[in-house]
Amino acid sequence: MREKIPSPRGLPFPEGKGPGGRYPLRLLIGLLATVLASVLPAPAALHAESGAPAGTESASVWPQVVKVPDRAALWLIAPDGQRRWLADRQSLRAQGLTTDDVVLVSPSWLRQWPVGPALLTGSLWQDRQSGRVYLVADGQRRWIPDLLTFSRLGLAWSQVRPATGAELQGVPAGPALPWIVTGWASPSETAGPLPYLGAAPHRFAPEPEPEQRTVDPRFLPALELMRSFAPTTQWPEFLERAGVSLIVEEDDRTLLPQYSELNNVIAFGAGFVEGESDDSLAAALIKQTVHAISFHRYWHEISGRSCIREQAIAFGWEAIFWASRYGLAGQPGETTALADLHNLTLEWALDDRLDGALLAHFGYQVNCYFPGAFQSIDEEGSDYGTLY
Repeated sequence: MREKIPSPRGLPFPEGKGPGGRYPLRLLIGLLATVLASVLPAPAALHAESGAPAGTESASVWPQVVKVPDRAALWLIAPDGQRRWLADRQSLRAQGLTTDDVVLVSPSWLRQWPVGPALLTGSLWQDRQSGRVYLVADGQRRWIPDLLTFSRLGLAWSQVRPATGAELQGVPAGPALPWIVTGWASPSETAGPLPYLGAAPHRFAPEPEPEQRTVDPRFLPALELMRSFAPTTQWPEFLERAGVSLIVEEDDRTLLPQYSELNNVIAFGAGFVEGESDDSLAAALIKQTVHAISFHRYWHEISGRSCIREQAIAFGWEAIFWASRYGLAGQPGETTALADLHNLTLEWALDDRLDGALLAHFGYQVNCYFPGAFQSIDEEGSDYGTLY
């Protein structure tokens, strides 16, 4: 369905006739349109003047500062048709605006505008020792979690200056910037992406002997990719410590990647391994590792909204890794079945649709809100071609 473009007050323009087909309402709308047409320039002229993307309002008509609900970033829609991140409060005030002037827009609407250079009155520092980059502004230093977030906010390496540990410690630590893919709050600069990752698993005591753990060699390159991706560096070690086996089901070729709590195994059907790239396997492993970590964290089975949220977190980490490999547009061209699912997950993450997609999916509703109701999702409700 094509998205409605909000009015300048953030409300949808009415469309169609009113309730019950009352013609006075239609007549009123027609008269209003006539009046507006007489005082406003034609849309083509607006776009020609502003350089706005097709289907969007002009920067001269649209409110200048916008944000997406549940995301913190403020964006200035500039007259040249670019959106520019307002990195600190001073940058917002420099435009003669306050937070009261901010208008809410949808993620897909915002993405129509190309990203221009960020508006920054603070500075960017890089820790000489760790290599971490910080936004130093508004009296705080805020860790920028990854290169993709750095670049998609319109920041430039030419603005970064090296800093000593003493300089960094002289500025109070603030919250890290959110991931650009999901908009979720990043972990602190010292914590892992999942705060309980460092804790020893308590589900299996004593821990399984190393020789009892099975790892199909086809997963080894994917595990190395997980180690090289900063947020998941420790995850392969967790899988080893927790005794999680990684296997390929040759007899069930269509088995989607899944973590089984019953036998502490991450299993892929052979059809989702053959012909898949290492980064595609790594993205799927990351998703399933979230479930393994969650299972080893809790003493009992979770259900309801907590279960849905765990699923959304798993999908979100899959999307973050996939975007780190291919950018926000995902893998281009012809894709495999698993890579196509990664692209879809990334699209939903960018649109803040992960929780909604899971809540609307029959299989996840049953599994999360009625655990144990079915041993498996039957054909009536399963549709893993779009969500897995």
